[in-house]
Amino acid sequence: MRTKTYLLCAALILSVSASGYSQEISKERLREYISALRGNSGVERKAGSPGSEEAAEYIAGKFAEAGLQPFFAGQYIDEFTAEPLVGSAHKTYRNVAGIIYGNSYQLDGEYIVVGAHYDYLGQGESPATVVEDNTSGVAALLEMAFALKECAPGRNVIFAAFDGFELGLLGSRRFVAEGTIPPENIVLMVDLQRVGSMPEQEILYSYARHLTQKEADYFVEACKPLTLTVNPDGYGRRSDTEPFASAGIPAIHISSGPEPEAQSGVYTETIDPETLAQVTRAVADAVCELSNAPSLGAESGKTAEDRKRRFFIEGGITASAGSSFVRDSDAKTRGKTMFSYGAGLYGQINLSYFALRPQVEFIRSGSRYSGGNIHMNSVVVPVSFVAQTPRYLFGSVHIFVGGYYRYTFSGKEAGVEMDFSDQWYRNGAGIQWGIGLKFRRFGLEVNNRYGLTDMLRSGSGKLTERATYGTLSYKF
Repeated sequence: MRTKTYLLCAALILSVSASGYSQEISKERLREYISALRGNSGVERKAGSPGSEEAAEYIAGKFAEAGLQPFFAGQYIDEFTAEPLVGSAHKTYRNVAGIIYGNSYQLDGEYIVVGAHYDYLGQGESPATVVEDNTSGVAALLEMAFALKECAPGRNVIFAAFDGFELGLLGSRRFVAEGTIPPENIVLMVDLQRVGSMPEQEILYSYARHLTQKEADYFVEACKPLTLTVNPDGYGRRSDTEPFASAGIPAIHISSGPEPEAQSGVYTETIDPETLAQVTRAVADAVCELSNAPSLGAESGKTAEDRKRRFFIEGGITASAGSSFVRDSDAKTRGKTMFSYGAGLYGQINLSYFALRPQVEFIRSGSRYSGGNIHMNSVVVPVSFVAQTPRYLFGSVHIFVGGYYRYTFSGKEAGVEMDFSDQWYRNGAGIQWGIGLKFRRFGLEVNNRYGLTDMLRSGSGKLTERATYGTLSYKF
């Protein structure tokens, strides 16, 4: 074990030629990124601005050039609207992300996210006071995309450039809340912010949450000869790590600038190409090693187990459309199908791959007969047991089975109001089962319902209801 540790430390020393598994960091490309992202005025890259849109397209082009696959359903840019948490700005923002798929079957389904925000506040008269934040972090992110492509990572690695950082971490919040990757499948998030200035006393500032000592040691060794001390107190709302850490994902923020307490107003970063190349190499080496560490997820301790078994509740709205009919079991006859529809609310109590889902719905159903149609307006309360797969890029699949209670508050038979005191029962019960697909906040299901309760108070036959619905849901 000690020999293996010595070999790992030697492999992670930060001379440009020290690492054998990734290509050399290109200072020429770093200079190109910085020049392109600085733009020609002090208002470029302000969140929601035309300059920000140009920057997003530029970053997407570089991801494509590096050979990354588009992360957002076949495209690199995710355009979204959000209310800024601070100040006022345009309502349309853009995250940019690409992915390198891992080559390890054992690590399939696990992800590392490397991120940097590309917007800036847009204050001040001098471009130097506003443009450098976070030019160096984005430049490092782009160069890492080239370097990590060559290291053949075992885990999937996502490179994300976030928009709306200065307005309240809008981009990173969007990525976590709307992402197609469940938090328990993300084993690490690395945030790069202002990594191009020569650090005082050659000390890199690092803030982490949920990071184990084993994971931290990779970064400490990779950053030598610079000194990196992992501060476990986190970085709060001043870092894109916060939405990830709040979801239980191990996250680390790395910066070569001064500590937050030492920054007053808008911090001016003077980018040093040597420092930027050195820090880029360090983080690239650490991420590459972590992407291939076979026991990273298994040895993350209680935090990883808590993430995998985490308990959470969700809720949303549903809209259903389909067909229903009634069946006379004794006479072995059935009415013809009738278009049925409904809407309602659902809640879901999730525990890993299983869930309990109660619902309440309004349903208009019925059946067609030669002597006249049956129409019923009911409140239906289903409760289902759900088994669901992990979410991957395409979403997740689930199956469900359960029962329901039905209360019919009004209805007509052949145009005559139903008589619930004599002929018809208001109450009923049945079973339901089906299959569904979830993608981000939306869900689509096929639901079969089979009534068990006789709908008639009198008569020789037992009349029960059948229905099949397609249901579209939206999670709040």
